[in-house]
Amino acid sequence: MPRVELRLQPDPALLRVMRMTIGSTARLRDLSEPLVDDIRLAVTEAASEAIAAHTYAQIDDPVAVVLDIGEDEVVVTVEHHGVHGRVPATATQSVDRLAVASGMADDLRVREGADTTCVELRWKTDQG
Repeated sequence: MPRVELRLQPDPALLRVMRMTIGSTARLRDLSEPLVDDIRLAVTEAASEAIAAHTYAQIDDPVAVVLDIGEDEVVVTVEHHGVHGRVPATATQSVDRLAVASGMADDLRVREGADTTCVELRWKTDQG
């Protein structure tokens, strides 16, 4: 299972590097181009929101983006410190801020802890 882990400083300019890395890794597994596009778009939205949360809260810690590509599933997690989004919100409101991602991913879950938020995105593949 190919795995890529990225640590992004809270700088929107780094989203392009992340998007290119995610897309290139997905193509190495011969995933369909529409699926690669969906993954890139959804992960960009989740990472953008995470970077915005860090910027809002003035947190310098990196945002973690992990891509796992299995035989029949792609899983991406975006984890960061603080609440999800630009302003404090509940988990339900956080999912609303991920409207595009929730439409692209087969499954999207937001888990908020005391000081971290994790967005998990899943897609089934037809590889298995």
